[in-house]
Amino acid sequence: MASPIPVSALTTEAYPRLSTTQDSPTFLGVPQSIRNKIYTHLLSTAHTQCSPKENHLDTPTPTSYKFHTAILGVNKQIQKEARPVLYKENTFITFWCSVSFFSKMFTTWDLPLVAEQVHSKPDSAAFPEKTAIMHIRAFVRSRSQDVNDGGCTFVLAAQDLPRLAQAMYEMDLQLPKFSSSLVLELTVRTGRIVPETERMLLGPMRELRGLKKAVIRGNVTPAYAREAEALMMTRRGISLKKILDEGIKMKEEGNRIVQKTGDWEKAMRKWLNVTELIGGSNKSHPSAFDLAELATHQEIQKLLIAVGLNVAMAQYKLKNYRAVIGNAQLLFKTFGDEEKSTPMDRAKIYFRKGLAYTAMGMEEEAIADFNRALRLTPADVDIVAAIRAAEKHAVLRQRKEEKSEMEKVFGPG
Repeated sequence: MASPIPVSALTTEAYPRLSTTQDSPTFLGVPQSIRNKIYTHLLSTAHTQCSPKENHLDTPTPTSYKFHTAILGVNKQIQKEARPVLYKENTFITFWCSVSFFSKMFTTWDLPLVAEQVHSKPDSAAFPEKTAIMHIRAFVRSRSQDVNDGGCTFVLAAQDLPRLAQAMYEMDLQLPKFSSSLVLELTVRTGRIVPETERMLLGPMRELRGLKKAVIRGNVTPAYAREAEALMMTRRGISLKKILDEGIKMKEEGNRIVQKTGDWEKAMRKWLNVTELIGGSNKSHPSAFDLAELATHQEIQKLLIAVGLNVAMAQYKLKNYRAVIGNAQLLFKTFGDEEKSTPMDRAKIYFRKGLAYTAMGMEEEAIADFNRALRLTPADVDIVAAIRAAEKHAVLRQRKEEKSEMEKVFGPG
């Protein structure tokens, strides 16, 4: 029988440990092609997540791209490899306006930003100016003088230019006097004229109208630039139908946000923008409302009711129950007449109001509103279920209160 191995033989020499220092994997040991894919995922707008900044409903802030630029500071070799990826994979636009008021407008537009700097000069963006493929400078000109309070600078991704143009078009609907005082200078810096690139950059901006002045310079085809300038300075005819179409588009954007992400707060901002659009347009374009047909006015009413109901549901989801009740009361005050709303509309208003009362523990008021809704739409099973739930909550709350009273008299147990 073989003798057992003596304890003295169990040494590091006999059984050496695996090396933890030699041949250990490092990031630079990964093949270059794999490192480039990692850089792309960290530093490209196509892959970086676009998230809203921390905010409250009364102080909305724009979403922003989260570039993971910390990797550029790891060491010189990684910076040398990753920096070209940042500028090759992305196309940046700088936007400077002479008034800081524009920073507030960007928050309402929900336009994703690469960088932002308020009270800044046009050459002091929080991003290297030479990396931008186009510079946009906006001056507010009043009585031949530029209004300048320090201004603000933003850096955008070129892929978001259509969203910028759409937002500025909506601004023209609400604030035509501001648009008509705006001087826009666009400088394309592609090194040479590239027709596909100039159309990608200037195509969305050609949709703007009503500017005081537009100047396009740089690496662009002269004829194409002059045509774009003329279009941007042309006053757009505004009709109530156009305002309605824009409002419907904004409402549907909010609906898609809820369907895709469940972000009720972000969707509610879109829906509230619809009411601001219509209210602002009524003040700035009264003739559009005066000359519109009755059918268009009725469609506007339907849109405002739908948006109001959506806002009430968003407030309910965000547990702002008193706001739900206040919003429902406003809807009734504005559209409560049978001529302005359908029985289904009024039932939905009562239903949302009842949900808020239930959540607040006011079951009696909730049941009263649910019954009003049920009289308007007798076959609605959701309303019947809500009544039963409110009655159940009332019984449970009453039992809890009775138990609490008994404990005060006889003690717990």
